[in-house]
Amino acid sequence: AEDEITMTFVASALSHVLLFTDSGRVFSVKVYQFPKGAPHSRGRPLVNVIDLQEGEKVVQMLPVDEFAGDLFVLSATSRGIVKKTELMAYANIRATGIRALVLDDGDSLIDAKITNGSMDVLLGTKLGQAIRFAEEQARPLGRVSRGVKGIKLKPGDEVVSMSTLEPESDALAFTVTEQGYGKLTPISEYPTQNRGGMGVLTARLKKRDGGVLSLRIVDSTDDVMLVTNRGTVIRTPVSGISVRGRVTTGVVLVRLLEDESVMVVARIPEDENGEDSEDEHEGVDSINDTDEGSLGDGSAHKGAVEEEQKEDSEGVSEDASEEESEEEGEEEGEEESEEEGEVNGEDEREMTGNEDDYEGGDKDI
Repeated sequence: AEDEITMTFVASALSHVLLFTDSGRVFSVKVYQFPKGAPHSRGRPLVNVIDLQEGEKVVQMLPVDEFAGDLFVLSATSRGIVKKTELMAYANIRATGIRALVLDDGDSLIDAKITNGSMDVLLGTKLGQAIRFAEEQARPLGRVSRGVKGIKLKPGDEVVSMSTLEPESDALAFTVTEQGYGKLTPISEYPTQNRGGMGVLTARLKKRDGGVLSLRIVDSTDDVMLVTNRGTVIRTPVSGISVRGRVTTGVVLVRLLEDESVMVVARIPEDENGEDSEDEHEGVDSINDTDEGSLGDGSAHKGAVEEEQKEDSEGVSEDASEEESEEEGEEEGEEESEEEGEVNGEDEREMTGNEDDYEGGDKDI
């Protein structure tokens, strides 16, 4: 598909909308400045509204009614860097945009959230790792700064999603892979750890699954929507998806054709009036391997959630060792072993990592 719906929200005509791009820039546009269109119209390209550079993409749009002093913007990058900045720092943004954070070479912004400063943060990676830590562990930094380490990544891994939740929340974590597998897991199975560690497994991946596409917080009353790279849209209630342990793969959410993959995962919460509104969407690049068979022409997709056959084994053992030296301030390694056919329990690993706190001196764009 040439394009996909990634987010919708409700806002007043005078509300500000902060548009964050993957290159680390942020723009501010009032709702009335967006072109109006019919309900079924395609809309206008954002390049007609903001000054996007070639290849630059908007990764998040945050509606703001008031720039309150007790709110923050929490951002995350693909290399595991998180940064918390006061919302007031984005109150005055010129038409050409300003820099939201400083990015390392090869890094990109993947998401941004408005928080109250005391929430928990959940990061999910492509290779199936996840870490949950308290937002207070990321101290507020200036707008033009790099941020601090949120999660330590394995070689070849990258952060694909960030969610925020209240510390006492009993919500569910919704994991989706690129090849259409997914599951729900109680958020209580994700222990709160120190920022900067490697975290715990959120999915035991096989070759058929591809990588993890999204790890999101949902409620049992929500719906979820999946969009594939061929434009197929599947919507299903959360209540129809299996609840499984953290170290499992999941069930089939959508059967894909050859060379097809899931590109976007959308949470559609139910508001107080029983009506739906979309929130929290995430997209990643397509992949190559597909293990599910073709369903004929592209219109014959099934959106019903189906239980996959019993997996060869459900458990995995995670052994971890961690050593810290307070005098030298360095982490001393961590080992993890997984055995495919047996369940010996899980030792959840926690590594604190170094706090790579930087404050850049780059000027606004």
